[in-house]
Amino acid sequence: NIIDDRYYKIDIANSVKYNVASIHKHMRNVTLTTDAASLQREVDIMTALRAKNRESLDKLDKVINIAKARELFAAIVAARTIDLDGQKALVKLVADGKHDEARAMLNTTIAQAERHYVGLLDEMSQIQSARMIDEAEQTKLGFASASKLMIGIAIATIALTLLIAWSASRSITIPLNRAVGM
Repeated sequence: NIIDDRYYKIDIANSVKYNVASIHKHMRNVTLTTDAASLQREVDIMTALRAKNRESLDKLDKVINIAKARELFAAIVAARTIDLDGQKALVKLVADGKHDEARAMLNTTIAQAERHYVGLLDEMSQIQSARMIDEAEQTKLGFASASKLMIGIAIATIALTLLIAWSASRSITIPLNRAVGM
């Protein structure tokens, strides 16, 4: 459960965070471009990264199984929508030749949206990490309990074996002692 569930979710959230950072790096590049070909190249890269994020978030959506994480996921999706709207607005400003407005937007509205989005992804990772630590502790406790049980069973088995051996030897030696004593 720890590796197949918790770690998997943390990995997805971190992957999305990495892609968001890359998208925002390309958004910065968009504000610096001066020709249509460079703008299109940056937009294509951003589009591919957004597709990866959509795929990753779809995977995450399918495996979320606690209410708090489900609520957080809804907030992540909402933050993503705001971030996507900012990306589209930024590209439009650059396409329209409004580079100064685009840079101002990148440093204010878009930067705030990115921080919020990444913060929510961090929170999802922290929730899963905390649950992973709890499950690891429960596993350790279960192991300790099972270990004590196994030791108890081994001691009981040894005691029973000794009792059976003593009883078997007594059942042989008592009749032999009687026969010799006759």
